[in-house]
Amino acid sequence: EGDTEMDSKKTGGGSVILQSLKPLNATVLIGLSLNLEITLEGKLPEDAQEHVARYGKNLVKAVDHIPATPGTPAIFRVTTLDGNEFTIPCDGQSEMAAGSSVNVAFVLRALGISDVGIIGAVGEGSGASSLIPALEPTISSMLLYKSEGTSRTITVRDPSGGGSTLLCAKKPYHLGPKVLDQLAGATPNVLVLTGVKPMDMVAARSLYKSSAKVRAIMPHASLLRDDAGCVVFKKELLPKTDLLQLNAEEAQLLLGDQTPFEPESIRRISELGPQMVIVTMGANGAVLMEKDGEPEIVKAFPSDKVVDTSGIGDTHFATFINYRWLRQPQLSLVHCLTMAGWIASRKVAQIGPWAGIPSKEDREVMIANILAKEK
Repeated sequence: EGDTEMDSKKTGGGSVILQSLKPLNATVLIGLSLNLEITLEGKLPEDAQEHVARYGKNLVKAVDHIPATPGTPAIFRVTTLDGNEFTIPCDGQSEMAAGSSVNVAFVLRALGISDVGIIGAVGEGSGASSLIPALEPTISSMLLYKSEGTSRTITVRDPSGGGSTLLCAKKPYHLGPKVLDQLAGATPNVLVLTGVKPMDMVAARSLYKSSAKVRAIMPHASLLRDDAGCVVFKKELLPKTDLLQLNAEEAQLLLGDQTPFEPESIRRISELGPQMVIVTMGANGAVLMEKDGEPEIVKAFPSDKVVDTSGIGDTHFATFINYRWLRQPQLSLVHCLTMAGWIASRKVAQIGPWAGIPSKEDREVMIANILAKEK
């Protein structure tokens, strides 16, 4: 397939592979949530603010960019899952590589893991030409699959800078048999799948055939709402999963519960087959359970200020993976969970999905303090 810096080939199924070095033997291989994040500048009209607050990131079907015509501003047309449409004016904007995969990759880099590969589908007009230069300085290798859909995330920031709301939309994509064979032949030490949606399940199943030593997964809420996708997720992926991380809402969806998640409910998730389960519970901390073990709860760390919660679950996920499987010497599971909670609490004080990661010196001091409390 070649190892050129920018290789483009047709596959048997008609997909186009855009790749900048091969990532399939990276120490950590991350997918499949990848998109171009567009941060809108300026104050939103009141009606648009109401729509953004109502729908958020999990209830959007499509985000289409309508270019400006002479004398009119550009707009984004948002189509929601319940069939409504609304528009967001675009007076000014900035772009950056985004998605859970990018968040996890950048957090791992900040924690000192340099050999990180990233994979994902990018659509026509979604900015593959922007994504590659945005990722290359940090990501050691990429494999991007070009599809017909557009992968775009709209970030609307409060004018005061206090927090963000994401409107996410990713259209279906097709991977040909040669691409799927490449995925199945991957040889990373750690395979990390984040933000997995129903449309990603074909790629996810192929990646789970790879020889990865560790498989960690964090599904998107839409997968857990999709009856067919959720059945495959439970039957085919979870029994082969080393780490499953969910938030409390996703845990309810997986279990089909209407009642609020309780820490003891993690036993029922563990019975689905993963070797280890983490459920993050916001201000109530996080609970972890190993297969055939007992639930362990770590309290949340207070944060001096909460500026931006975007990417907090990705930060928690990446930090736990780092201290459990990538850092030597390994920490105990509870200590890994403690570090994940602490670093996530530091992240929310900064704007950006991977900002605010403490320095190596601060992290080592924290580890020393945690270990000292055991003596």
